[in-house]
Amino acid sequence: MSAILLLIFAGMFGDASGQSYVQDMKRESARSDKLTGGTIVKTALSAGGDNLKITVNVPAFQMTLWQNGKEVKTYPIGVGLKEYPIYVGFLKASAVIWNPSWIPPDSDWVIGSKKVKVGEIILPTDARNPLGKMKIPLGGGYLIHQAKGIGDLGSLVSHGCVRVLQADLYDLADKIVASRELDLTPKQIAQAKKTKKTLAAKLE
Repeated sequence: MSAILLLIFAGMFGDASGQSYVQDMKRESARSDKLTGGTIVKTALSAGGDNLKITVNVPAFQMTLWQNGKEVKTYPIGVGLKEYPIYVGFLKASAVIWNPSWIPPDSDWVIGSKKVKVGEIILPTDARNPLGKMKIPLGGGYLIHQAKGIGDLGSLVSHGCVRVLQADLYDLADKIVASRELDLTPKQIAQAKKTKKTLAAKLE
């Protein structure tokens, strides 16, 4: 089982791989003008179907889950502050973690904080933990995690991460679990939602 490919784009690409991916999508996917007349084809999630991809459209503040080149669901998001911009390019979602711990990164905004220290493990029960009920690690310290509230959506609010409302994160996780047929039971997931106990599902 491989990680889920995630493409974050800002309307322009400075690398050939990004350009190539977009051209491939235009030529071959269900979004192709040739196939659909310029419309985006939507689909219900196919359990066990896998072949998932996630795109983040930074200017539109939208994150979309795709299966077999068709749109399954689009979620409103918040992204990185101007001084802490979100990464643009390819990343891989390696896990889904309910009630995650947080390790403050070696960054100036952490170094200048009086509340946390670089490298400290902040447990899910700690009020200083900003991640909320879920995180999806993307590598390089980047995450998809819970937004503080609806005010985060459509805004530059994070230190480089993608912020999503809790209900939307739960929906995304449920779809990933169903598609990948991960070894998790509904009871385990329900328990994780009700408690602060960490539950992790690896995607690779």
